[in-house]
Amino acid sequence: MRKKKLYLMCLTAVLASLSVCSCLNDSDNDKVQVQTFVQVNTYDLPVSFTNSVGVKLIPNQTITVPDNKEMALINYQYDKSTVPANATSITITLLENPYYFTKSPISSAEETGNAPFVTLEPYNFRGGFFNKTILVLPISFKYKRYADEKELKEEIQRHTFAMTYDHETGFKDGVLTLHLHHSITPEDDVQRDTDGFDFKAYDLSSVLSGIESDEVTKVEVLIKENQFNDKYSEAQEKTYSYEYPFNKK
Repeated sequence: MRKKKLYLMCLTAVLASLSVCSCLNDSDNDKVQVQTFVQVNTYDLPVSFTNSVGVKLIPNQTITVPDNKEMALINYQYDKSTVPANATSITITLLENPYYFTKSPISSAEETGNAPFVTLEPYNFRGGFFNKTILVLPISFKYKRYADEKELKEEIQRHTFAMTYDHETGFKDGVLTLHLHHSITPEDDVQRDTDGFDFKAYDLSSVLSGIESDEVTKVEVLIKENQFNDKYSEAQEKTYSYEYPFNKK
């Protein structure tokens, strides 16, 4: 929990600007500390990361990446005196274990969830674009807390978060509309009263390639939201809007 609280403290700034930088005290003024979202290069040996502007970040320590985790929030430090101008890669020292999360494609298949979200703005934080095609969202949902670690892991794995797009109605007047569905599999009658938190990334490449992507001004994500309990039948439709900043004139 301590690690997650540390990340949450800086989340607003990170999501707004994709990275937060700070210099250390005067005796270490060549040391730069950064917290940022990255893509995980699992095909590299050793594993590396790529930030939102395409710079490769190479940890100087060995790391292990969980299966199917293509994104991460990392907190790292590097010596700027060793980095030339226009460097395409930087050797870094990780200051915390990375917080890994999934990146999923957008589906055109019809889908209906069976569980509500609590919010897409947990702790008043908001999502944003990592780059032109990847949208990063903080999500909050209800889950059942178990004292047993194995049972808790199984419970979390039952929750999925799929994003869909309707080719006929999903793009109009510069607004791209997506639907995010929360499903619990298999469906059950278990009462869930603990608020969970995670990041999710969604790859919009397939959607953007099929529309006039240079006309997109914002993306709207529609969910079923219930901030009071876990009942899907009592959820209300809620729309969250995200500026698409890459087409500004």
